[in-house]
Amino acid sequence: MKQTALGALAIAWLVPYTLLNVLTDLLGLIVVPICLAGNLVVTRESRYLPITITTWSAAWAWLWGNEEDGIAAPWYIAANPRWPLWLTRFTWSAIRNRSNNLQRVKYLNCLVLPSQIHCTVWSWGFWCRQGLYAGGALYVGSVQINIGYGFLPIMTLPLLYEPGTRDVPRLGLHWGIGAIASDRAVIERHAAPNL
Repeated sequence: MKQTALGALAIAWLVPYTLLNVLTDLLGLIVVPICLAGNLVVTRESRYLPITITTWSAAWAWLWGNEEDGIAAPWYIAANPRWPLWLTRFTWSAIRNRSNNLQRVKYLNCLVLPSQIHCTVWSWGFWCRQGLYAGGALYVGSVQINIGYGFLPIMTLPLLYEPGTRDVPRLGLHWGIGAIASDRAVIERHAAPNL
């Protein structure tokens, strides 16, 4: 009964924050071009990791930055060598990693603890929950359509996923391509006690 009640609360909690994320994602289509046009860019230490990142210099644009990879990850820039830097930064910050720092806002993220994640996996998708934080995905061909926090069934396997990680749960509607087969294969190879 307690797990059912928590599951219902998790879904209820998810709705307003998904709407918040969709709103901030849409605002990013305005904020990121403003930052690019004004060259509001700075290089500094990440607030959360011992790395140097390139990010937005305007404090009001922080939500549309990325404290892990900056406003364009070095590997993403290298993967698109013919693109001008402004286009790489726009696609990374406004399209690929929309309002990425929203996941860093207190109470909107959670500490991932594999032993507390409960997942249900079907052939057409999955649903995972840790306390009041929940998320899942539907498989449509080779595309994985995610909603809610970015929990994955693989996270229930402590040997494969480091406890205490904060950067994976993410709100909103997100597309992911190509991760389905590898995630399914790992689930099939390992017995996850709480699946």
